[in-house]
Amino acid sequence: MRRAGRKAPIQLILICLALGIGGVARAESEGVDPAAMTAKEYKLYKDYLNALEDPRVQKMKAAQRLPRIARNFGVTTPELKKAVTKGEKSAEGLVAANQADAEKALKASEVGGQITSIELVEVDGTIVGYVSWNAAQKERLTHDAVYLAQAISESAPLTNVWAMWACMGKKKVWTGMIRPSAANRIDAARIEDFAQTRYLRLFEEVHNFFEGTPPEKPKRDPETGKEIKDPKTGKPVMEPDPSC
Repeated sequence: MRRAGRKAPIQLILICLALGIGGVARAESEGVDPAAMTAKEYKLYKDYLNALEDPRVQKMKAAQRLPRIARNFGVTTPELKKAVTKGEKSAEGLVAANQADAEKALKASEVGGQITSIELVEVDGTIVGYVSWNAAQKERLTHDAVYLAQAISESAPLTNVWAMWACMGKKKVWTGMIRPSAANRIDAARIEDFAQTRYLRLFEEVHNFFEGTPPEKPKRDPETGKEIKDPKTGKPVMEPDPSC
């Protein structure tokens, strides 16, 4: 029985972005409150459901399962019970509701007319958001990203992290990631002043083709298709990712 995750690993996000792994939200969301559960509660609930499939858990008495699973996850029993109660009531259709919420907010943003795709993907209870746009000016790449991040901060609370990329024609020219907790620090009225300084620092794994750091993706073995890892660090070896 594995411990519940705390934070979406950056390499997991990069791999999913490159391969399209995960379930994209498609279920009906009408009438579902996108804020019915937090990202942590949803992850706990999904990890709890997985734990119930563990043969060791199935051998436990019913009254022992919740406390022992909570202890394994590093949370209190009341905390896990609250997440489970919410999940049983609200989890169905929740990812789709968050997808709809994100689409509404992003399309209403300063860059809304340039957006080419918006997706929420679930991987083991972790929700990763993806948004791409067509950039009109290389000088505005960071501003575009910050405007989108600010819109993200006001929507889709189930999302753990957002991966973003910009294209100019068929060329991918900017990529970055931002967590909702960081996006919440963006003041819409100050974006023009601070997009390229303090707000840019809120992003992770930023790559800008025009600044000499072109977008990357995990390198894969051409024969097996398996990800190639650095033997010293165990991390994926990265290679240029120029295509949109």
